[in-house]
Amino acid sequence: MQRITLSDIIIGDRIYSREGYCEVSKGTLRADPSEVICIKKLFIEDLKDLSSQYSECLTMAQLNHQNIIKLRSASIEGIGQRVNNLYIYMEYFPEGDLQKLIKSRVENHKPWTENELFEYAEQLVSAYSYLQSKNICHRDIKPQNIFVTNNGTMLKVGDFGTSRNINGGDFTIIGTPLYVSPLVRVAISESVRTNKYTVEHDPFKSDVYSLGLVFLYMASLQDIRDLTNLSNIEEKISKRIIALPSGYRRFQRLLWYMLAVDEVNRPCFIRLISIMREIIIHEEILCEGCNEYQEVTDFHELSNRKICKKCVANYLFFPENRLYCSACNAYLYADLECDCSYLRCFACKNNRHNQKSCYDELAYSFQNGKYSIRMICNCGLLELMNNAPYSYFYCPNCGYFCVVCGFLYGNERNHKVCEFMLNHNYHIEN
Repeated sequence: MQRITLSDIIIGDRIYSREGYCEVSKGTLRADPSEVICIKKLFIEDLKDLSSQYSECLTMAQLNHQNIIKLRSASIEGIGQRVNNLYIYMEYFPEGDLQKLIKSRVENHKPWTENELFEYAEQLVSAYSYLQSKNICHRDIKPQNIFVTNNGTMLKVGDFGTSRNINGGDFTIIGTPLYVSPLVRVAISESVRTNKYTVEHDPFKSDVYSLGLVFLYMASLQDIRDLTNLSNIEEKISKRIIALPSGYRRFQRLLWYMLAVDEVNRPCFIRLISIMREIIIHEEILCEGCNEYQEVTDFHELSNRKICKKCVANYLFFPENRLYCSACNAYLYADLECDCSYLRCFACKNNRHNQKSCYDELAYSFQNGKYSIRMICNCGLLELMNNAPYSYFYCPNCGYFCVVCGFLYGNERNHKVCEFMLNHNYHIEN
């Protein structure tokens, strides 16, 4: 740790102050006026208070992580038993804190992308996991204690005034009320009645919850004050997560873990790292067929069309109405066999074809009079293949029936899978 004293510093503008506790200013080194640093002045009541406040310096001095602010030095103002102030010299962040960055995004109606949110999440979870590995718990996670650098792309954890090494299960109630976990919030409420200012909880898991609220704030760009009331808290959290944009599917999964109301079901930071990596790897996208999100590896994707393998595997390709082959005057059944000697395509019911889509094969067969399949409508009429796009039978009484699934067009049925198969089924078969 570099040795810097108050005489080495030119103190500049005040950034923040809290009466009776601290003042934060920016300043420069006399030896190098181009280098701007941050000076935190802690007001000291007595030697016991000095010992307690100096713990922040000792905590920060032992840390070495790219997403945790660096302590440059510390010095004491006073002589002997008369100590007035403790000065902590740290990195200065001209871009401000995360609260300022979030407010800027709110004012400019500029939400982060899911990938950007995950980049921030990886940085912060890595930092807090590193602290946990050192048995250090922050205990006051909030946007104001997270600092921004590198043009808004990097976040750094700061303000370790409430941090402590963890030993045992009872802890003094501490933290910013807006961001504390449910157990700590209950303890805060009961302390007014009981005068008990300790709570038994897992402080690392409580910090995970606090960071989860920060992430929810970042993802929604909406205030989280409605979550301070514990009445129906699970329902409120659920509604807030579900209301996030559809493009945040993976980030929603992360929030479900972090904002579990029961801390038994909430991971610590070390566990959260592996959970987050699994979520990032297993990307999900929306299937056009079933309108459900599936893992990206579970899709057939051709010509920018995406249909999940479950849709294709579970799809019923034999229509409700009966099929008839005019070439051999026989009915077709679910195995698509008749008295003709060739095999049929399960999608378009035509002769099995290779290297041609169903649309191309149907167009060729129809135009050359070779498509022999008919559908017998429930009304009794024999339906014929209609002209282009050659994907339906037509009944003058009942309407158009999909050649793949046999259901009417225009009903509530989703024909996206049918269209996909008519374009691409020969790829899937191969």
